[in-house]
Amino acid sequence: MAVQSLSEGRSPAVSRLLRSSALHSVVAAALVGALFLVGTGADPVAAYGSSSAGPRADGIGSTLTTGTSILGLAVALGLPMRAGLLNLGGDGQLVLGGIAAAATGLYVPLPAPLAVASALLAGMVAGGAYAALAPSARTGSPCRCW
Repeated sequence: MAVQSLSEGRSPAVSRLLRSSALHSVVAAALVGALFLVGTGADPVAAYGSSSAGPRADGIGSTLTTGTSILGLAVALGLPMRAGLLNLGGDGQLVLGGIAAAATGLYVPLPAPLAVASALLAGMVAGGAYAALAPSARTGSPCRCW
């Protein structure tokens, strides 16, 4: 009698998902979080239940608004790290870029499509200028960053 493989009856997509490191990371994070909750005397099931009920109660718009800025900051930190660099001050870049974009969008006397484009450009320039402060303070020139 031959022993059947566990993945024999599954589709390749399900089998790939069960072997993915992303799934293992999420499960490990949930277990570590549950251990911390138990260590502090909280009920992990109630805590995870309330954290999943919050977005449904507040509405998906609020959740997406917060999640978008957090994901943007994660990308702003992750991309330079993949290149071997370190980007500190991502939240300041986001705030200054947002202020510059809002001010430009409110006060620029252009038609709507051009006002949106100029607001985006102003936000990018302000965030980039703030990002250039750290290497220029370190090296004395914003061009000699490495």
